[in-house]
Amino acid sequence: MEVVDFTGLFLANIGALLKISSLKLVYYITKNKEQEEILKWLSEKRVEVIQNNEER
Repeated sequence: MEVVDFTGLFLANIGALLKISSLKLVYYITKNKEQEEILKWLSEKRVEVIQNNEER
């Protein structure tokens, strides 16, 4: 899996995304500080994170 699009969805736990080594792109708008940290970690692993669906 290389791309996930969760735009418009609320997910209680997005931490599982950290385990997907082939992930390259995530669309998701964070709902809390924990999710912001997870997306930051993904960015540090060179995963492109887009939090605004208008950028598509």
